[in-house]
Amino acid sequence: IALAPRTSINVNLHSINVSDTPTIREIWINFWYRDPALVTEPVEELFQIGSATFSIAPGQDTILGPYSCNVPKAGRMLWFYGHRHANNVRFSAWRVRGGMRELFYESYHYEEPMLLDFSSNVVNTPPDPVKLIDGGWSGILDLAPGDKLSWECHIINKTTGTLRFTNNTFTGEMCIMDGELVGTNCGL
Repeated sequence: IALAPRTSINVNLHSINVSDTPTIREIWINFWYRDPALVTEPVEELFQIGSATFSIAPGQDTILGPYSCNVPKAGRMLWFYGHRHANNVRFSAWRVRGGMRELFYESYHYEEPMLLDFSSNVVNTPPDPVKLIDGGWSGILDLAPGDKLSWECHIINKTTGTLRFTNNTFTGEMCIMDGELVGTNCGL
């Protein structure tokens, strides 16, 4: 991703400590410089919020989504991550091509977020909904004009309050897809 000289950046660190003991938090950031003349495939950030206006009542079992964005030109996905909180029991994402949904990401554990890489030398574990094993697509995840990326979150509100879009791990929810694309983007 291109970053101009002297550009300000904002880094967020999420951590969850459910114990009475303080924990150490740290974040490492690496920047690699590449001569712009040598860049043949610039990276586009993929960041889509499903909805910021939902309201999920106590005990309610619901699906947020499916949400989608449109792929305008050929490219590929480098990596993907589904951001959600404690009341999420499943985050799923698909490439939709010609009306056919192809699952490329499924995760059941908000507390251990899965990030998947997609390249010719990566073999990811396939998801297993019976055993609740996170997993997804292996190899290159190509994207073509007319494709859509679609995602949804299965939420079961285990709290006594209404869940809304907030950054509170246990009393709020989110359904956000994040990743990087090469050669294309994904607009609403």
